Amino acid sequence: MAQAAPLTDFFEYLKAAGLSFAGLDLPTIDWHQAGAIALLVGDTKEAVIKEPIEELNERFHQWLKLVSPAIAEFTGLQLPKPLGQPVLFDRAEWVVTVIDRIRSLLEPLLLVLLKETDNGGSQKPTSKNFVKAILTIQLGTLLGYLSRRVLGQYDFALSGSEFSEDNGRLFFVYPNIVNVRKRFELEAQEFEIWLVLHEATHGYEFEAVPWLKSYMRDLVSYHKKQIEKKISQIAKETSNSKLSSLLYRLLFSGGFSELISLEENHSLSKIQAFMAIIEGYSDYIMYKVSKKLISHSEAISNLFRRNKSSRNWAERLLEKIIGLDLKIQQYKLGYQFVSDLVSHGGMDLARQIWVKPDNLPSLTEIRNPHAWIERLGL
Repeated sequence: MAQAAPLTDFFEYLKAAGLSFAGLDLPTIDWHQAGAIALLVGDTKEAVIKEPIEELNERFHQWLKLVSPAIAEFTGLQLPKPLGQPVLFDRAEWVVTVIDRIRSLLEPLLLVLLKETDNGGSQKPTSKNFVKAILTIQLGTLLGYLSRRVLGQYDFALSGSEFSEDNGRLFFVYPNIVNVRKRFELEAQEFEIWLVLHEATHGYEFEAVPWLKSYMRDLVSYHKKQIEKKISQIAKETSNSKLSSLLYRLLFSGGFSELISLEENHSLSKIQAFMAIIEGYSDYIMYKVSKKLISHSEAISNLFRRNKSSRNWAERLLEKIIGLDLKIQQYKLGYQFVSDLVSHGGMDLARQIWVKPDNLPSLTEIRNPHAWIERLGL
């Protein structure tokens, strides 16, 4: 567990937060200052890699070579080319990498938010600068908090020119892995293999299914556009005082979920179902495969089911910032859905999920697997 930051660090945080109010001429937020805040909140000076990085990289590469054939054999999914060699980060490196990746995802949404809430230039400059500063502080604080908890992730760019058809990479924040291992007295090799297996299962989903990346990218893009449309609509129909009040509520409640309902944005339920099935399928695969590779897999799996520390940064940011409002119960439903399919027709039936986008189950079907089976005529 991360220790509380010393008082001197708290004063440094206040100083960094104060500097967020200096970016007066920036179009949205001060990304550089958000990164500086994240580095402070993440206590990154202490969370460094102390072992030879070449040895760590080779060790994690060996774990990937161990788990990959086991995943392929159990799932029947085949990669067009192997997953890229794992990359090990310290916390500071993770913060810098994530800032770079999420900027293209969030910048267009922030531009619309600030433009529309300006309401034709009637918002006072001091008020608009205050909004930018609060957004900067919030994002930096959130990333810093996540940097202390995230252990690994399967990574690929979600939007814009950074989206690539190349295989994603497995990223691991090694100081956090060491902290969790020591905290729960886990055997190092088993825990590392378990983590690599966890992220590699996501890699197999996205790399072995040709349409999956673009499907997720399009869902997120459509969802963002619907939120932008809703913001524009609210700006036209709301007085300046109520608009400012709404904006501050969004900032301090930490998301856009109150802006748009399932009825207004059909992509929201699709994203919820998509994330539930991605996590549910992955959890089911790794639970079964880990039993063959790791002696104490049951204990490690139970530990992570309780606290969900293994959820990756992309899920948390999407939930927090654009209001996906994903519930842990939905992930459990996804796991149970896959388990029920396997019980009914084996892994061959479960693989039918990935044949084409129309085969993805809805939230209703995830709760009722037989409805999905009937719809597909399986």
